[in-house]
Amino acid sequence: IAIKEKKNILNEICKEAEKAEKIYLMSDSDTEGCAISRQLYNNFNDKVKRKCKRATTNEITKSGIEKGIANAYSILDEEEKYQAYLTRRITDRIAGFKTSFITQQATGGTSAGRVQSAGLRVIAEREEEINKFIPVVYWPVEIDIKNNSNELVTALIKSPKPLDISCEADANKIISELKTSKIKVSDFQSKVEQSKPYPPFTTSTLMQAAASSLGMNSDKIMNAAQNLFASGKITYHRTDSVVIEPKGIADIRSYISSNLSANYSTPSALFYATKNASAQQAHEAIRPTNINDRKPVGLNSDEQKAYDLIWCRTVASQMSNAQYQRNSVEFTNGSSIFGATGSKELFDGWRKIYKYSTSSDKYLPEFKIGEEVSLIDTRTERKETQPPNRYTEASFIKFLENSGIGRPSTYKSIIKTLVDRTYIERNKMTLSATELGMKVNTFLVSNNFCFVDLSFTAELEKNMDLIEDKKETKVAVLDKFWTRLQKDIAGASKNKEKNQETKFTCFAGCKTGALLLKHSKFGEFYACKECKIIYNKDKVTGEPLEKVKKVVVLSDYDCPLCKEKMIERTGKFGVFYSCKTWPKCNGIRNADGTEKIKSTGKKVFRKWRKK
Repeated sequence: IAIKEKKNILNEICKEAEKAEKIYLMSDSDTEGCAISRQLYNNFNDKVKRKCKRATTNEITKSGIEKGIANAYSILDEEEKYQAYLTRRITDRIAGFKTSFITQQATGGTSAGRVQSAGLRVIAEREEEINKFIPVVYWPVEIDIKNNSNELVTALIKSPKPLDISCEADANKIISELKTSKIKVSDFQSKVEQSKPYPPFTTSTLMQAAASSLGMNSDKIMNAAQNLFASGKITYHRTDSVVIEPKGIADIRSYISSNLSANYSTPSALFYATKNASAQQAHEAIRPTNINDRKPVGLNSDEQKAYDLIWCRTVASQMSNAQYQRNSVEFTNGSSIFGATGSKELFDGWRKIYKYSTSSDKYLPEFKIGEEVSLIDTRTERKETQPPNRYTEASFIKFLENSGIGRPSTYKSIIKTLVDRTYIERNKMTLSATELGMKVNTFLVSNNFCFVDLSFTAELEKNMDLIEDKKETKVAVLDKFWTRLQKDIAGASKNKEKNQETKFTCFAGCKTGALLLKHSKFGEFYACKECKIIYNKDKVTGEPLEKVKKVVVLSDYDCPLCKEKMIERTGKFGVFYSCKTWPKCNGIRNADGTEKIKSTGKKVFRKWRKK
């Protein structure tokens, strides 16, 4: 069904389509792109349908569009892909429509959903870990030493393990031994290591890099990427593929050869494999459409930052490895062992272009095994183990991707939905579950709803992808989901009252029934389990209050229709007066007593109301 505000656009397209000789329905090649084209096709008449061809493009450029038209095909060739899209939409709606009401009744939460609730569980369980965390106190020992060349090195104790030094007395005992006996080099390792370039961006890795390197949340980076794609600056930005088409790779390698010295080029093109087994790979990786366009004009601040990040990552992905000399040393003193590591950059390679990644360059001089070193200083301090970190948007999206939950097109909306429902909060760059979010998650998990079973959700996503490959059918996948969900709903319905029970007892009705805490769109209230009498909830103490019927006060105005007395009421537009016999009579006066006449549909409305 067309959205009301978009019907005029749809009508305009259908009108223009009747005039055209040929029609190319060009959108993305994934399931959502297929659905957009199919839904538009379904709105055409048979004459127009016969003129339609399906085309796909990954970039809004002249070459991309020409290529899409040259490879156009029948829209009906995508039947399996369209069925996969329908399956995903139907499962989302079944889960949302069938479980949101029971979730609201039990917890006060506004909704539940196939993907949003799985995402909520991830964040809520991390919050539980943090709340249950018990810190461990330890006293790590750190030393400063000098070698024979008078070079200063700081080393941290390795044995005994820092966490095993549980009190200051144990730390001081180790320090005393250090001061009274020799410290010698027991091991030294030095090797040259290669650092490979990162693959080009997928949606997930772009969002992660933007959060960690630019401080941009998912909304900002995806809005910037959308604008860059729409203006033809980058390829499609909702993708789980790291593959770049051959011409794109050739352009990147040509740019490197022309603008950098020969040692930054590789003998042959670099190719990357997608690690995520559930990836659809319907698109290229995210890359600039013109690699020679280093600083496009007309971009706002966010778009420029996003473009620079994408450009650097794309070029760096075809550059030579960076090289480092990694050194590690161990010092022994009696039963204690201390260690230090360091690295030195020998060749920057791909890091010359991609400056966004951190490099832990820390010099460590060379040592000889058996060499005696001089103790300069010792330190110890009380420390506590820290609870696990809350998810950032970047780490949360990475978890979703690795777990097979959601798709590149939904990562942003999952976070937005959870924030809009007040299930989670954004605290700078971290995500934390609210009290309501924890309550909703506890209800869904304790009742074993299938869509909060992360393995079930990932398997369902996989099965929906198999529909495209003709290895599964829509009905079979839906049947499996619906069969399981029905059992979950039945179980939750039985447990709902148990979840709602409070310590309060009915005092205005049967005097014996337990009061249940219920929820509605107007807020929380109590209802007796036995006699069903309703109580208000005190906003301060939370205790039940007897519901007092509102006293109706008649005004001095007479109804303009039936001449009965009128009652003062308050609506969303303010005070007004309505007939005391409403809804039998629909007479209305404004706040100043003047008769309110409806501008349209007055007779029809009254006729319908009377009926």
